[in-house]
Amino acid sequence: MINHGHHVAYDPIVELNQFFEKSLDSEIKSLRSSYEVVVFIESNLERFNTMAPSPLRKFFPNIFKLLAWFPITFASEFIKFLPTFLSIGTSVEVLHYVLDLPCVTAALVLTLQESTVSSAVVQSLVSPNSKAMINFMLRKQSGTGETLDRICSLHQLLQIGRASCRERV
Repeated sequence: MINHGHHVAYDPIVELNQFFEKSLDSEIKSLRSSYEVVVFIESNLERFNTMAPSPLRKFFPNIFKLLAWFPITFASEFIKFLPTFLSIGTSVEVLHYVLDLPCVTAALVLTLQESTVSSAVVQSLVSPNSKAMINFMLRKQSGTGETLDRICSLHQLLQIGRASCRERV
């Protein structure tokens, strides 16, 4: 699909967008699926750099969730991917996302492991303000908003989930 599309006048961008936006998000907790995605990105990194628009720049927040969920497993690969995520339009957003990666992990823990989260925490996430902050941290695409200016409020909200070992890595 990616390497042979130009021979048959096929543009894989539509399928890649579907994959990075929807399929990747539904398999975030699976180590095997996450590994396959990382290998796919790594083996096609050069090709992704030549695509316009680059799906890696567009969907880097969703791809970074793999690092947030499996930090030790994929750290070295993401160091290789980082330059691919950067452009003039995404550099500030990538910087903020990297700095906020522990918040992304906490938000994933709160949303993906609801059975282990206390009911008080779940109730605090019901407020519209909290939902908006969590949704911003777990966005799928880049360029969907400014950096979070209420980061202190988010930190206070996520303090409750500090017991998770995923956030201590």
